Order: sequence, then structure tokens, then C-alpha cells
Amino acid sequence: MKPTSTRSKRPTKPVESGEDTKADVEAKAEPEPEPESQPEAKEEAKVVEARPAAATKPPPPPQARLAGEYRYVGGAAQKQRLADTIDQTVQQLNALIRNIGRRRLTESNQVRDAIKIAVDGDRVTTTFVPGGTVTATLDGPQVDWTTDTGGKVKVKMSIVKGRLVQDFKGEDGSRRNVFTVDSTGDKMTMSVTISSSRLTTPMKYALSYKRK
Repeated sequence: MKPTSTRSKRPTKPVESGEDTKADVEAKAEPEPEPESQPEAKEEAKVVEARPAAATKPPPPPQARLAGEYRYVGGAAQKQRLADTIDQTVQQLNALIRNIGRRRLTESNQVRDAIKIAVDGDRVTTTFVPGGTVTATLDGPQVDWTTDTGGKVKVKMSIVKGRLVQDFKGEDGSRRNVFTVDSTGDKMTMSVTISSSRLTTPMKYALSYKRK
């Protein structure tokens, strides 16, 4: 009779938690179902994309803000300064023609009670009250004009940094008017420069106006 073996049987190796069973492998191999599409959301997105962008309104041209009627508000003080400026200017002339020069400068530099500016696209019309009316195309050709004293001149208009510039050229010299409207749009300054071959220094002055 053989002795009974006391060697114990080797226990079965347990499945470690880190190892996948066959069922787990097969479950991982199966692809996950794709989410159902939402046709209504897609259609809505298409509709939004199809809407055209709102049109941007172009800004008005710089000359548009100058349009209007303005009345003189400089009072007696600016009129006196203009008279003093004329007296100083004629001192540059020969003594024999100073009185003539003073008369001509006074007649051609009257203080206008009102100034009207009308804008039609790139065409600008200025009316001086009292005085005449002149119309020209901005940066266009010179136009003929007759002054208050009957002189024949050429006029050209342009916009420079938001200001209306008028250039008058005649046989005796030239004149430049610069109209500047302030940020409020209510106050306008007309700056004037008179140049001539008989003057060593141009005559300059400014007048104040207010929108009606």
C-alpha cells in the first residue's frame, strides 16, 4: 500500500483586476453607437447663414456738415479789428496811393450779415448777404465771377481737412476764404487772407458766424 501524498494541489490563479476577460474584450471591440443627428438644428443653422449682412450706410461727405445759413455774431469788436487791420495793411503801400488802397480794401472786405452754404454732391454754392452768389465743383475747374466792386476773378473751391476753401484770383491779387465749422456744428469762422504784389505781408482777419 502506497503512502498517501501530502502534496497539496496548486490553487487556481485568480483573474487580476487589471486583465480583461474575453467578454470585456468583445464589449470593447463593439463600436459605440453614433449620436442621432438633429436635422432641425442643422436646418436652423443653414437659415442663419443664408441671411445677408446688414448694409452699412456710408458716412456723409465732409462738405455736408457745412450746409446751412449763418448770421454774423462778431459784433462791433470784430468790425473794429478789421478796420484796424486795413489801416495797418495800407502802411505797406506808397504814400501816394494809400487812400486808394484803403478804399479798395474796405469795399472788397465788407462784413457780410449772413452767409448761406448749399451743398449738392460735390457742387457747393455760397451766397453772401449782402453780396453775390458763386457756385463751383469741389476740386474742379475755376469758374468766372464778378466781385462787388466789378472786378473779374477766377474762383476755385476745395475741402481741406473738413474746411471749405475758396480761392479768388484776379489781376490785382488773390483772396482766400476758409470756412470752419466747430464740433457742435453751430459756430462758423470765416478766415480771410488777402495777397498782392504790392503787399509785403498778406492781410489776414477772421469773422464769427452762428448757424440760424
